[in-house]
Amino acid sequence: MLAVCLALAVAALGWYTTITVSFVVVEEGECFVKLPYKTIVPLPEDVTVEWSRCAPEPMRVHEYCNGNNHLVRQDEFYCDRTEMQEEPLKTRDLSLTLRDPCYRDSGTYICTVHKDREVWTQKVVRLRVNVPQEVVEVRDWAKCVTLPFKTRARLPADATVEWKRFELSNSSTVHVYQNGQDTSEGQHSSYRGRTKMRENPLQAGDLSLTLINPNHEDIGAYTCTVERDGDIIWKRSVRLELKGLGF
Repeated sequence: MLAVCLALAVAALGWYTTITVSFVVVEEGECFVKLPYKTIVPLPEDVTVEWSRCAPEPMRVHEYCNGNNHLVRQDEFYCDRTEMQEEPLKTRDLSLTLRDPCYRDSGTYICTVHKDREVWTQKVVRLRVNVPQEVVEVRDWAKCVTLPFKTRARLPADATVEWKRFELSNSSTVHVYQNGQDTSEGQHSSYRGRTKMRENPLQAGDLSLTLINPNHEDIGAYTCTVERDGDIIWKRSVRLELKGLGF
C-alpha cells in the first residue's frame, strides 16, 4: 500500500512540480476533523477520488467514483466515520470529514484523483490528534482507584496494551496485557499484585487500569499505549493525584 502511494505521488508530478502538504491538528474527543483539499484542476466526471493513509498504518480510507461513495474496499477502522460533500468533482472540494478522531488517526493521508492509472492531481495531509491528559483524584483511605481508558473504536485482538509511569526507576512498566492475558514480565516491583484490567479489554474497548491500595508513591503521570506490529495505534495519559496525604 505504501509503495502504491509513493508511486502515485511520483506520477502526480506530471501535473505539478510540487505536491501541496497541509498540517491539521485536533484534540481527541472532538466530534469531527476535516482533511482539506480544494483543487483548481478541472475534473471530469469519470475520475476516481481516493483517500488513503500511508503512515504509520497503510489503510484505504475513502473512495468516490461514478458519482457515488464507493466504500467496499474501505478499511474497517474507518467504517461509518468518513464523508465527502455532495458533487465534489463539480465543486472541486475533495475534502474529507473524519468523525470521532482519535490518536490512531494520526498519520499521513494522501488524496489521489486518477483515471486509467493516470494521476490528475494529489494532496498530502498530515494529521495529528492530541490526547489530553485526564486527572484522577483519590483519597488515602481508598481501597482502589481506576485509571480510565475507554474507546468506541474497534481494537485489534492481537494488540499489546501497556501502562507505564516514566518517573519510576529501573522499569517504567506498571501493567501489560498481551496475547489475551495479563503478564507480569518487566513489571515494576512496587506494582506487583496491585494492578488489574477487566476481562477481554480489547474486545470491550475498556483498557482502564485498576490500582489496588493506592498510596503517595503512586502520585504521577501514567501513559497507556496500544501497540501492534511495532506501531503505537492508541495512547492515553492519566495523572493520578492523591488527597488527604499532606502533600
